[in-house]
Amino acid sequence: MHELRRAANTLDSTTVLPPLYYGTIDATALWILTLADARRAGLPEHVVRNLLPALRSALIWLTHCADMDGDGFIEYDGGLDSGLTNQGWKDSGDSIQFSDGRLAQGPIALVEVQAYAYAAALAGAALLDELGDATDAAMVRELTSWAAVLRERFTPAFWRGDTATGYPVIALDAHKRQVDSLTSNIGHLLGTGILGPAQSRRVAELLVSPELNSGYGLRTLASTMGGYWPLSYHGGSVWTHDTAIAVDGLLRDASPPRRACSPRPCWTRRPTSITACPNCSPERPPTAARRFPTRPPADHRRGRQPPAPSSPARSESDTPASQAHTNPQPHPGHLKGENEHEDHPPRLQHLRPRRRNHGGPGRLRLQLHE
Repeated sequence: MHELRRAANTLDSTTVLPPLYYGTIDATALWILTLADARRAGLPEHVVRNLLPALRSALIWLTHCADMDGDGFIEYDGGLDSGLTNQGWKDSGDSIQFSDGRLAQGPIALVEVQAYAYAAALAGAALLDELGDATDAAMVRELTSWAAVLRERFTPAFWRGDTATGYPVIALDAHKRQVDSLTSNIGHLLGTGILGPAQSRRVAELLVSPELNSGYGLRTLASTMGGYWPLSYHGGSVWTHDTAIAVDGLLRDASPPRRACSPRPCWTRRPTSITACPNCSPERPPTAARRFPTRPPADHRRGRQPPAPSSPARSESDTPASQAHTNPQPHPGHLKGENEHEDHPPRLQHLRPRRRNHGGPGRLRLQLHE
């Protein structure tokens, strides 16, 4: 199940999701993994036994139905109905794109879904071996063999470059080409067992690199990719659960990167940059490749100049009417790569609440200084 709503969700004239929408490629494998985790955490045996029929059905779907074209990988084709185009957790229409920003065409085989499937097949086999009956023995052998074949085929298909300098791509497209974006999806591979030790270390290094590590979590799309924008739904924004899954994978693999994050949380320190945390990744010199600043330069904000760091916070009554409702937006020219001389992000020196008393209830106001 992808989602459950009280009524149908109309996204546009061609996309209408029913109240109970099943357009998801990863929920089945994740359910199997959740059941296995719950059993290890102490879920009573009789509860798991009652779920064995559902487990067997999920495993049959995973190994016999989820591969649409017989290439050995699990894929989806969102163009077959009026549902979502993309059916992984990144389900927005532009979430699966090449490094130059072009959108991939389905059927799509997502990299993390293969890892989920590999881990789920082995976890399901272990549950059936522990709690199943004699008729499950053949299924256990089949699942183990299926997982071994998937792992063997995974690296040649999804790993781009060599082990030391390469990375897993986000997906394969309809023509089995690598969709070569560097994304946070690679963090979901850790802890599943589908990667070798050297590959896991390489992924861990990429996760703490300035391209993916924002200091506040993992960017969904690396900042060096052509389609990157920090406010994009799945093309640069930070999702808490996405980062948490990667951290869990690092712990499961027990192989932290050589340049690990500071044990002190990033949010307890004052950041020096909106795109990089000094405790997690060093500052990069501005380059032409970083075409998408987090905020537009000052001269593109409808002529409004920010106050100096030493300026006191002003109340709304002190603000001229012409500036009272200014809502800066990125300059269109800057999105196209112009004004590259100001492509570096601004500095955040203070972001703190100020409470001012003007003879009445205090007003909570955030003052941002550059």
